Amino acid sequence: NVWELGGDWADPILWYARGVKAMKARALNDPTSWRFFGAIHGFDPSLWQPLGFLSSSDEMPSANDQKTYWAQCQHGSYYFLPWHRGYLLAFEAVVRDAITQAGGPGDSWALPYWNYFKSGQNQLPAAFASQDWPDGSGDNPLFVAQRFGPNGDGNVFIPMDQVDENALGDVR
Repeated sequence: NVWELGGDWADPILWYARGVKAMKARALNDPTSWRFFGAIHGFDPSLWQPLGFLSSSDEMPSANDQKTYWAQCQHGSYYFLPWHRGYLLAFEAVVRDAITQAGGPGDSWALPYWNYFKSGQNQLPAAFASQDWPDGSGDNPLFVAQRFGPNGDGNVFIPMDQVDENALGDVR
């Protein structure tokens, strides 16, 4: 759990940020790039362009790669959960590889999860809400200016009083 790793910038989060930075530096047509993985989930140029995620200078993947890999998310189907499980498994492997290439912990690194149903843990973790790295320098790759919350401030809040306690099971 990201909230129980020992600090806002515990080693797994710091390495994750380094892996994300490496993925974001890769070209859109690189299947291990941040944006390629985003496009696997869904791709809408009319949304990407105004947000700065797509420019006219980007070299697009082949039409076959786009057809095969992009916009494959299974929202609204029975495959929603297994599709996302596979997506996260592949994503974690690519991030882990980037971390390993940067001299990180390699096979011992795993993608932290965020248990936002746990009391006091229903806000965006600090490392994702800060524009800065822990040393105070800017350009934190985990920070997304376009992130929305109920107040438009990036704070994500799960109203626990509206969650069915029986549905939580072992999550808490």
